[in-house]
Amino acid sequence: MYTSLINVALTLAVSVVAAGCTQAPWFPVQPVRSGEREIAFDMDGNGRDDYWQRLDENGQKTELRFDTTGDGQVDETVRPRDLAPDQCVHAVLVLDGVPFDVVDEMYRQGWFRLFPPPARVISVFPAMTDLALTRVFTDQACPGYEALYFDRRKNAPSGGTSVYLSGANAPWLTAMDYRCSLWLDAKSYLDPKGLWRHELNGIRRAIRSCNSQTVRAYSVSTAGLATRGGRDAIVEYLKDVDNLCEQMTYERRGQIRFTLLADHGHDLKPATQIDLRQRLESGGYRVSRQLNDHRDVCVPRYGLVSCAVLHTRDPQGVAEALLSEPAADLIMYPVSAEPSGGVIMVRSGRQIAHIRRTRDGFIYEASEGDPLRLAPILERLRASGRIAPDGSVSDRDWLTATADHIYPDPLWRIWLAFNGLVHNSADVIVSLREGSFCGSGFFAAMVDVASTHGALTHRGSTTFALSNHTSLPPLLRVQDLGRYVRHDLPAK
Repeated sequence: MYTSLINVALTLAVSVVAAGCTQAPWFPVQPVRSGEREIAFDMDGNGRDDYWQRLDENGQKTELRFDTTGDGQVDETVRPRDLAPDQCVHAVLVLDGVPFDVVDEMYRQGWFRLFPPPARVISVFPAMTDLALTRVFTDQACPGYEALYFDRRKNAPSGGTSVYLSGANAPWLTAMDYRCSLWLDAKSYLDPKGLWRHELNGIRRAIRSCNSQTVRAYSVSTAGLATRGGRDAIVEYLKDVDNLCEQMTYERRGQIRFTLLADHGHDLKPATQIDLRQRLESGGYRVSRQLNDHRDVCVPRYGLVSCAVLHTRDPQGVAEALLSEPAADLIMYPVSAEPSGGVIMVRSGRQIAHIRRTRDGFIYEASEGDPLRLAPILERLRASGRIAPDGSVSDRDWLTATADHIYPDPLWRIWLAFNGLVHNSADVIVSLREGSFCGSGFFAAMVDVASTHGALTHRGSTTFALSNHTSLPPLLRVQDLGRYVRHDLPAK
């Protein structure tokens, strides 16, 4: 069933993309003249400047000048910062899988200068699209971590492909004004460049035809571009995004502002597929579609991601069976139920720690070793008086202190993964080491994975936001972006 649906999707993808690939006029990459504080363009090709951008002392483009009569003189000056919100279209562009470090480096090189510097955004864990964007655009939770999930009420896996194509695991989709057909998504892995061209044209059309104050558009092909092409592919499509913003800014005579964001990062490491079945069977368990006794384990596999979720009646035993798996970096599972969310065990080899939520933050107790490598951070927090007598650290202090850590914002993200991120929570979650992924055998056989995401680690977890519509803090969680792209939430 799954393979046949993919074949239908590919057939439709070829016909639809071929029909929609007419290239729209594109913003010129090379200016006529470029000085320290001004860039000049000849937009109509008549050999005379007709569009100028003025840069402030930080290199941001803050003033736009237009020749609207063709005489080479400035007829209109626009300072986007001075425009009231109701004078501008707010275009929210959502990309799939962009590491913060790549955007930050490109900004320093001179890209995205319609914007202030990028904000660092920490995704959820597992770092995956539906989980992150649902936190941004809705107040709901996904049924499962992916479209193929274990339905606890039915004691069986979900439909997978049928759930995906219906959008049932992606409540955020209703907030998008443009999103290519879900039937084209297989092409995001098999021909991501073709789908990217299709999406660029669709996004341009959505912005050009926008009759409301806000237009929101999402690209899925960027996921496939990153997975297959790694860092180089990400840089190339980000250049296209910057040119798109420049083109729309020129076409609308500066009467447009943008917020660019992504759902998660990418680890930028080639990876190979692993299968946990052998470790589980060696431990006395059987991989099953149902949980009938303590030996049964359900392991949904769908995307090509660097984590695995498991459902079992024996979380501790399953975790111990997986400790010998070389690809397993961290193994997590709840060990007690309390109103605050209980205690979560984190294990890595022989290292063991507990996470406990308090009213204002979290307590991290490492009983053997230090699996989350937080000891140096705890010492700094203690020295600055940030640790309460009960050993807890406030939620925001944890976020700030771990933003650059190998596991950014780990306590909140691990706790949330078992407490409210999805309706059908896992009993065990495994964060894999870079270089490994778990997922669909069908796609794994057809794609050489140059980069992936999902794990708790830094590059796959840390993404970006850029906005010339509103002022963003330099560090925020992905769910905090809702305040800036949803009308129903108050902006800070």
